[in-house]
Amino acid sequence: METWAIPENYDALSGPTHWPLATYQGILLQTIFSLLRDQDPIDLGLTTERAAWGFIKNENTSFDLAVINPPLVIGPIAHNLASLSALNTSNERIRDLITGAAKDSCPPTGNYLYVDVRDLALAHVLAIEKPEAGGKRFFTVSSHFSNKNIAEIIGQEFPQFKDRLPSGEALTPGDYPVDGVYGFDNSRAREILGVPFRPLKESVVDAVHSLLLVEPQIAG
Repeated sequence: METWAIPENYDALSGPTHWPLATYQGILLQTIFSLLRDQDPIDLGLTTERAAWGFIKNENTSFDLAVINPPLVIGPIAHNLASLSALNTSNERIRDLITGAAKDSCPPTGNYLYVDVRDLALAHVLAIEKPEAGGKRFFTVSSHFSNKNIAEIIGQEFPQFKDRLPSGEALTPGDYPVDGVYGFDNSRAREILGVPFRPLKESVVDAVHSLLLVEPQIAG
């Protein structure tokens, strides 16, 4: 199976500026980027994945494809940020909880499935390394969670933030729905890739520590 890397002239918004169209990889990515330009963001993932599978099926390529499908991604931030205002959307809920921005009302959870960013990164590496991953889709889910769960973990592990956290009825908007939530099946990611998914507590605790490295004054 061939492997390839994104070239230095790659542009995340407009696509490659000088992609070698003589390669299957270049043609595939040019096709995907042409779809991205006018696509509704909600449908981007599905549209690009369908384009990729269609290309593999129709062009008799010398490489295969594996797709990693994560839900909401949380966990420690590894990149440098000027401030927490530039934080990724998934971790904003944790920032708002430790700063007191969500004290009066815990934010609705929205998506009740999560994966730790480190487990997601490992899944990508394992999908490249394991030949048996080729031709498969992997739902990389750690477990269910709610923003109420996150608030409770922060209160237990970081008592200095307890007065900033929502409590009582203020936690209700961030709880699970009264009629329950959907299920999931991550068996393929566990059994074929061998991803050892982290528990929510580890993801939240490590995320908080990483946010405090960006703005230590929050702990004051």
